[in-house]
Amino acid sequence: MAATGEPPARGAAVPAAQQQDQQQQMRSPAAEQAAVLLHKRCKVQVKDGRVLVGDFSCLDRLGNIILSNTYEHMQLNGEMHEKVMGQVLVPASHRVSCEFAALPCDDELRALLQQKS
Repeated sequence: MAATGEPPARGAAVPAAQQQDQQQQMRSPAAEQAAVLLHKRCKVQVKDGRVLVGDFSCLDRLGNIILSNTYEHMQLNGEMHEKVMGQVLVPASHRVSCEFAALPCDDELRALLQQKS
């Protein structure tokens, strides 16, 4: 809103600080909790047995996760192998589990992270 209390004219620039305030006001409690987890180390097990360990970057409303700086851990012929993956999208439907290192999180966020499609 402009200093006069009216919304800015169509096409007028909105200050970045004001945009950020508006975005924070629109976040759900689960989104607030997810923001706390940003850039934290996350371990995701997928249905085919692989384990992906990376930095938590994004969680959408469907429960899909994006990890950055990701390593894939896979057991082949009784031996553990590690592979650099970089940035990875993990669909909720492929996820078996999701863990963070000893971080508090509320029930709604935990349910979204643990949902299976």
